[in-house]
Amino acid sequence: MTPYLQIDIIELPKAIKEYEKNKQNEMLQWMMFLENPENKEVAKIMKNNENIKEAKDELDKISQDDILRRMALKAELERMDQEQLLYEAKRDGKLEGKLERKRRTED
Repeated sequence: MTPYLQIDIIELPKAIKEYEKNKQNEMLQWMMFLENPENKEVAKIMKNNENIKEAKDELDKISQDDILRRMALKAELERMDQEQLLYEAKRDGKLEGKLERKRRTED
């Protein structure tokens, strides 16, 4: 890349296994948090890692925010509507194509 940019790809399942070997590693603690913030092990981690505790508190605060929850729900419903419209358009197009083929063979 460049001297200013670094990209790390982390496979969470591997990081979780590695965490079992090295529970003091802060990066692996973050991986545990990202995998499942509600995990009992994460609760233990938060006792010693203030940054993860702050992140969990912020996540809980955001999760409780009614406006943000509604926005997330609205976005999900819009995505589902788009998928349904695409499905129906494909289905109708296939039916229309079959009818057109049938008309051509009858002529």
